[in-house]
Amino acid sequence: MGKYSDELINQYIKGFEIENVEELENSKSFMMQAIEKSGDYKLYNLCSDRLKKNYSFVKYLIMKFSDQIDFICDVADYYLNNCNDIFSRIELASIMIELTKNNKEKYMRYRMCAHSLYFLKRIQIEAIKKNLDDEELKDELGMGFLLIFEEYSSSKIVLDFFAKRIIDGIFDEFNINLEDILHEKFTNPEEINELGINNYMLNFIIDYDVMLYNYLCVNINLLDEFRKRITDAQKNWVKYEIKKECNKFNILFDKVHEYLLENESMIDETSFLYYIGSELGIADKILEYDSVFMCSLDELIEEIDFDIVKEIISSSFVERVHYMDIKRIMSDIIFSKNNNSVNDTSKILRINFRKNKE
Repeated sequence: MGKYSDELINQYIKGFEIENVEELENSKSFMMQAIEKSGDYKLYNLCSDRLKKNYSFVKYLIMKFSDQIDFICDVADYYLNNCNDIFSRIELASIMIELTKNNKEKYMRYRMCAHSLYFLKRIQIEAIKKNLDDEELKDELGMGFLLIFEEYSSSKIVLDFFAKRIIDGIFDEFNINLEDILHEKFTNPEEINELGINNYMLNFIIDYDVMLYNYLCVNINLLDEFRKRITDAQKNWVKYEIKKECNKFNILFDKVHEYLLENESMIDETSFLYYIGSELGIADKILEYDSVFMCSLDELIEEIDFDIVKEIISSSFVERVHYMDIKRIMSDIIFSKNNNSVNDTSKILRINFRKNKE
């Protein structure tokens, strides 16, 4: 930085005529001295095109004038649009993501740039895995953080970006719903705290990438977004369970309805639902989610007349088949531990299909 005299720097800043000015404006040391002394970021406009593509110079400007968002975006955009070095592009985009968080449009632009580079790297990693014959090596490679660490170990910014993006990638690529797996593993949110959220997150990560697990153990702050997703799920625990239960019963209504549309029966849909529901101990829940009836469960059961339903089932082989099929359908839906029904998008009938109630 001290290569050029203060006199020369002052002459340049004041706009005096200087010999070899084009050479000076192509010199990183000279322009950095001039910008440092003047504090004027507009001197960037005088820099040579080659210097504007010098990553260490660009990084210096962006960090020094980080509060001048429009300026640093112009600097970053010129570099990103004119240079192909993946390392510097990823690092620069990662830096810009952090600096533009309060500007949604600019933030999304750099986020898309960085993530496109991430996807390119993931494609390269998966191509390498595909050519590996050894399953142990494939397991060791995992999501590829080992290769990323070896290639970009000189930049914590890049490693941190890939670490956080791979965590998101695990959920995306394996189609994982975090709330579903939390509710499958734990009976209440307090159990997560007893295990320890950090312990849970790290145990989760190690199943997908051992090297990433090791890196996160000493950079636990990179799990902040993952932790927030867990704490949000804890806060939403009761609502999730209610939604899951509601969706299960709506699916139950749909499936029983579909079955009876395809299979003619002497017993109407309402009677099947509440007769079998009583046997399964869920008749009260069926009534809770069945918007057709406003009466009590006792009144509804008395109106249905379970004795007649039982007699029909006992006296007809076909009706016994229907009874057993519908009971299996209802049991599979309600007592299944699979939480995927929470996200079921099947049509919900709300509900005007009782055959013999007119």
